[in-house]
Amino acid sequence: TNRSRQDMAAGAPAWTLPWVWLDPSQRQLFVNAVPAVLSVALLCVVAWLPAIFAAVAGVALLVLTRQVAHPYWFARGERNSAQVTFFLTMFVCSAVAYFGWLWTPAAEAPAVHMLFIIANGVFIAAFLKLTRTSPGTIVQTAADVQYFVREARSGAPLNDICPTCVVRRPLRSKHCRECGVCVPRMDHHCPWINNCVGLHNHPLFVLVNFMVVLDHAFFMFFVVDMLTMDPAMPPLLPALPFVYSSYEAHSVLVVLAAFHGLNFMWLSALLIGHVRNALFFNLTTNEGINWARYDHFKGFNGTMVNPFTGSICENVADFLQFGAGARNWYDTYSVEQLGQGPRGPAH
Repeated sequence: TNRSRQDMAAGAPAWTLPWVWLDPSQRQLFVNAVPAVLSVALLCVVAWLPAIFAAVAGVALLVLTRQVAHPYWFARGERNSAQVTFFLTMFVCSAVAYFGWLWTPAAEAPAVHMLFIIANGVFIAAFLKLTRTSPGTIVQTAADVQYFVREARSGAPLNDICPTCVVRRPLRSKHCRECGVCVPRMDHHCPWINNCVGLHNHPLFVLVNFMVVLDHAFFMFFVVDMLTMDPAMPPLLPALPFVYSSYEAHSVLVVLAAFHGLNFMWLSALLIGHVRNALFFNLTTNEGINWARYDHFKGFNGTMVNPFTGSICENVADFLQFGAGARNWYDTYSVEQLGQGPRGPAH
């Protein structure tokens, strides 16, 4: 992951001064600092400049940042925490905006505000835990080595061997290029938590997803409520004059509300997809997208057949790795094993 100073210099724009080039050991610090500084700078531009000038200045700031950051940025497939830093920075900016403009001790609905504050506390605690919770790792065992030797001597194709980790991959596991490990019941690598979502942290991921959707909805509600209560604002409908007047009077709040609104839409769709797959199909994101790559999903006529799904109770138990309904996804290598013996939670 660490490129040499010469490699960075070779990739730098022609006008970049030598003293700007960072030592490779400082890359992670730089990558974390850029989104934090940039997001605050963009909000300042929005707050202090008229809409047209703010748009031009914002684009110029983004282009300039990309040019300066490009030599030091991590390549595709390298793990970095830039999006985590950006998200946390926007969370802090939203908290400042909330307590600065939206929170009033004499609010008409203090219980709603208290619920929002408690929900944010739960969310940030769960989010930080999620960034540090391992999804699980497939490690090489003596049985793996014996399997390699036996299969190699027989001339059988080693399709279930990870060439990077040199482990025998169980069903539903996948190698993560960013994390550099094979993850049991791999769902996906999430850049917003700089971590994989897999067997041991998937339920926590869904909880964090639910809490952030709730927080986004709360923040948008408070912004719209404050603006509609302002006698200087036009009516909520038609929307265009209302949005324009709101931006002129409270530009930072409107931009933050737009940020929360966009995230609310795609994260709501993400939440629905994960809950649907967990309850009704016992299916991961990776399997839903790439099922055609796996022989155990292919039916006789080429359609998808899911060997993992059961009743809703069985699917939930397996998803949560709770009770007798949980399967051990560290040691299940074939569909035939799914019907052998009692179920048991993964170790």
